[in-house]
Amino acid sequence: MKIRDALATLLGWVLLAGFLLGLLLIVAVPVEMRKLSSAREWPSRRGLITHSSVQWHAGWQRRPGYWSAEIGGRFQDGDEQFWISRVRYGDLRIWRRRETRLEEVARYPVGAQVDVFCDPDHPRERILEPLAPWIDMQIGLAIGVGFLLTPVLLYAFRKQLGHPAD
Repeated sequence: MKIRDALATLLGWVLLAGFLLGLLLIVAVPVEMRKLSSAREWPSRRGLITHSSVQWHAGWQRRPGYWSAEIGGRFQDGDEQFWISRVRYGDLRIWRRRETRLEEVARYPVGAQVDVFCDPDHPRERILEPLAPWIDMQIGLAIGVGFLLTPVLLYAFRKQLGHPAD
């Protein structure tokens, strides 16, 4: 009986963690979608890439680490420099794999001329790709809904699973 109680407790913690992750995704994905949508309207400036690498950012205070593409350069209409650690919106940190960042760096090698899209309300907010596939956001939202609903559905069907409700 102790093993069954321990498994039930473990399942409860796993479901709670899934529920919280689902809640996080339900909040974070629409924020990313809004940013992605607004970036499509930003003006661009022509730039020359002078630095392009992949960097690991260690996590702190229980936050996981992540990979980013670090791309820097200078604008061609002056001596102002730019630095970008996020190529586009729509990819949450939890999906920032090293391979994906290496692909981004390969698309933006040193010496390449690029359009840098700048937020007119926050000039330091810059990205290179204002258009990104919405499928990533839709998948993230679906995963969030799934994680959010799983514990609710399991609780609702608890009686059918052989565990009477308390």
